Amino acid sequence: MSAYDAGRFNDAAKALRDVADQGRTSLHARRALKRPAGDREALEAYYDDVSQQVGITSAAADAIAGEDTARVNALLEEVGLLAERVKGAARTYGFKVCGKG
Repeated sequence: MSAYDAGRFNDAAKALRDVADQGRTSLHARRALKRPAGDREALEAYYDDVSQQVGITSAAADAIAGEDTARVNALLEEVGLLAERVKGAARTYGFKVCGKG
């Protein structure tokens, strides 16, 4: 592999790590908000799914850095399916921005 290709893998891995870091920060801030008692269960399920997305994104960054394209493809497919579930839950709950995707 050329240095150019290695650099592209590193750039892609860094970009996904940045996305995962931003997701963690955002999730932490949302979890800190007071939740209406009746909505606690729905919001926790939503937050758990978002947390899984962040973890999968981070794992995909590692797979990219390790040039494991099969794992990258599997993880990105998984995170894509999870993203649809998260958007649906956000729409159902009534989030105005998160549910738009």
